[in-house]
Amino acid sequence: MQMGIHMPSMLETLETTLSRLSPRNVQSYVQSKGWTRFRRSGRLMVWNRPEKLDQVLVPMDASRPDFTERMFDAVEKLAGFEARSMESVIADLLTYDSDVLRYRVDSPRAQRGTLPLGQAFDLLAGAKQSLLAAAHSALVPRKYHPKLSRTQAQKLLEACELQQ
Repeated sequence: MQMGIHMPSMLETLETTLSRLSPRNVQSYVQSKGWTRFRRSGRLMVWNRPEKLDQVLVPMDASRPDFTERMFDAVEKLAGFEARSMESVIADLLTYDSDVLRYRVDSPRAQRGTLPLGQAFDLLAGAKQSLLAAAHSALVPRKYHPKLSRTQAQKLLEACELQQ
């Protein structure tokens, strides 16, 4: 008897990620980047960049059978226009309606995409402390908070999500 584990291909993973994009967030993102709404063409919204004579088509209906293909085309166009990777554009689109706080480790290991486990735990603990301190300072402005235990700050922390 042979058993195996299904590992999703890169294409399956990308398709799943694209299917999670919100048409509303993508259109807001496009508009925030200076594209202007041109016209609606069926279930697609056409956005223009007059100075470049360029267009991007954003699907408006996630239930379209070709939604992920059309979203791929839109993300590919945006990534090319912004001279960024598709992955970074997708990450921004997935979190467009969220506040994003990024922490960075600058080391040779981090550049390879790895961290020693202890350092990763310390990074997460530091992120937690900084979020709690910021929440406490928003509630009661002070230079130092001896205890980071306010219920409202804890609830904010519980609502936060970690993205890979």
